[in-house]
Amino acid sequence: VLGVVLLAAAQKNFPLSLRSHIDGSMDTGLPRSERLHHLRQAFFAGQSDPSVWLDGWYADAAFAQRSLSPDIILEAIDADVIKTYVEVGMGVGIVAGIAYDADKDRNLKVIPVGHLFGNNVTHLGVKQGAYLRSFVYTFIELFSPTLTKKIVEQAMNNESDSYEI
Repeated sequence: VLGVVLLAAAQKNFPLSLRSHIDGSMDTGLPRSERLHHLRQAFFAGQSDPSVWLDGWYADAAFAQRSLSPDIILEAIDADVIKTYVEVGMGVGIVAGIAYDADKDRNLKVIPVGHLFGNNVTHLGVKQGAYLRSFVYTFIELFSPTLTKKIVEQAMNNESDSYEI
């Protein structure tokens, strides 16, 4: 293997203090309490508990926690770019499971590695009572087919027992 290709997204301009908190949250050499402080500052609001994120939710942290040093030759924001590089033999790609399409990616071998990186949960949030245009409902349903317009509207109109769908 020539290297590892990781999917990554980055914001180019943000406060230096935020960069410090992001770096501190990933530094497994720091005491737990200090990492929790950095996690709260960088990613969490109010009294939310960031402790569940300490065990490897971010690729760099997951590697560091296992004393591994990957040879990353490319980071890309697009899973299709990563899969293309892997297809031409440039190395191994790490992408979200949702980025794999069994029909389109027949030339790729999938090896589940969730146990190495931990669970990643994506939340979609909308303001209760807000007017949502049709493309928003379409996006939500594409993201999760069980979230139909009817179900989202029920949650938005407080007609649901739970806001976690």
